[in-house]
Amino acid sequence: MKFEFEVLTPDTCAITSVSGLEPGAMHIPAVMTDEAGRSYKVVSVCCELNEDSPAEEDKSDIRRVIVPEGVTELAENAFMGYLRLNTVVLPPTLKKIGAWAFLNCWLKDGITLPEGLKEIGHDAFYRCRMLREIVIPEGITEIPAHAFACCGRLQRVVLPSTLKTIRSYAFEECPSLAELVIPGSVTTIEQSAFCGDFNIKLHLPSSLDVDMNRLTSPEWI
Repeated sequence: MKFEFEVLTPDTCAITSVSGLEPGAMHIPAVMTDEAGRSYKVVSVCCELNEDSPAEEDKSDIRRVIVPEGVTELAENAFMGYLRLNTVVLPPTLKKIGAWAFLNCWLKDGITLPEGLKEIGHDAFYRCRMLREIVIPEGITEIPAHAFACCGRLQRVVLPSTLKTIRSYAFEECPSLAELVIPGSVTTIEQSAFCGDFNIKLHLPSSLDVDMNRLTSPEWI
């Protein structure tokens, strides 16, 4: 595999694309070296296909991704469309998962979010059809719009005590999610946060007064 990168600082870089995909596992390099022999630590990753990649190159051949220690961010679209991606190993240094990072990935083996994670982007896990559970680590304060929408097999979600806001459509169309405990720290659940999840049982803190119909119905109703 060939990874393209851009220099961010004299010591760091961001992987911006990849080509020459090989079936199986993708090991993200921890260090990239330029033509002059200078080395840069990888701190950000996006594995969109390089624009020069042949048409027959298929993201679906990748089943496992290992992100090395030192990476602090998965950029927008990082692994979007890696359909049969089942296993992801994330480093403890990761702070941010960008928007659409795992859109349309199976994640059949689940994914463990590191304890130091501080931000999840909108649509980050949209339509991860095989994802069955997710534990959101302490430090996360917001579940953004469509973050876990259309995860049809999602059965278990653990929310952190630091959570304050659940945005609209965050868990839209998650029919297997039958029960969810909302921590007492949550002050805002926006309309349609659980749109289409008509059978879900929410355990709400006494301080939160919400209308379940408003949470499970589209905004225009």
